Amino acid sequence: MRVVLEKIDKLAVSFECVKEEVKTGLRCIKENLETHPWFNMSQTTDGTRVNTRKVFFEAFGIKNDTAKCMLTGVTPLRPADLTVAHIMPKSAKSKYLECLSMTRDEVNSVRNLLLLCSKIEHAFDRLDISFVPPSNPFEGQFCLRIWNAKVRDMPIYEGASTNIGDYDNAVLNLSVNGRVHNPFKRAISYQAYHAYLYWSEYNYDVPELIDADISVYASGRGFREAYGNIVGRAIAEEV
Repeated sequence: MRVVLEKIDKLAVSFECVKEEVKTGLRCIKENLETHPWFNMSQTTDGTRVNTRKVFFEAFGIKNDTAKCMLTGVTPLRPADLTVAHIMPKSAKSKYLECLSMTRDEVNSVRNLLLLCSKIEHAFDRLDISFVPPSNPFEGQFCLRIWNAKVRDMPIYEGASTNIGDYDNAVLNLSVNGRVHNPFKRAISYQAYHAYLYWSEYNYDVPELIDADISVYASGRGFREAYGNIVGRAIAEEV
C-alpha cells in the first residue's frame, strides 16, 4: 500500500509540473499572438461606459436627447445605442502606449474618446472599420474606411434603418455640440494601421493607406522604428 501511495504522490507532482508547463506555454502563445491593443479585448459594457460617458458629455455640454453620433449625425431614441468609445482601449498595455507617447491617464481622457453609434463602435473595436485621412493628411479630417465587407449591411445600431455601409467614406465630425473635439489622431491612425495589416493578410483587395511621416512623434520611443511611415499622417502639434 505504501508503494502505491508513493507512486500516486509522484504522479501528482508530475501532473502539477506538466500543468504549469502548459500554462507557461499558453501564456507565451498568447503574448506572441497579441500584436496590437485591440487583440482579444473585452466588449464595452454599461459598467465601464458610465464614467467616460459622463466625462465626454460634460466636456461638450451635451445630454442624451441632444447627443449625436460623430459619424452619422444620428441621435438614437435609446441612449444605450450611442456609445462613448475609447480609441486606444482601456486595456492597452504600456508598450503600446509608449509607442504613441500616451500616458495611462490619457487613455481615459476626452481626447481618447469618440461618440459613435453602438454597432459602429463594435466594428471599430474589431478592426472591421477605421477612420483614415481622405486625401491630404494635413487637413485634419478622417473618413470611414470599411475593411470587412460583412459589416456594410450591419445596422448602425440595433433596429436602425440605415447600415454602416451607407456611411462609407463619410467624414468624422470633429465638432461636438458646436465645440471643437481634438482626439488623439495618432491613436486613430494607429488603429487604422493595424486594421490594414490584419485585413491585408487575407489577400483581399485592400487599398494602401496614405503614406505617413510620423517623425513629429520623435518622443514616441521605438514608434518610428517599429511602424515605419505608413500609420496614416497625423497632425503636427499633437504631442
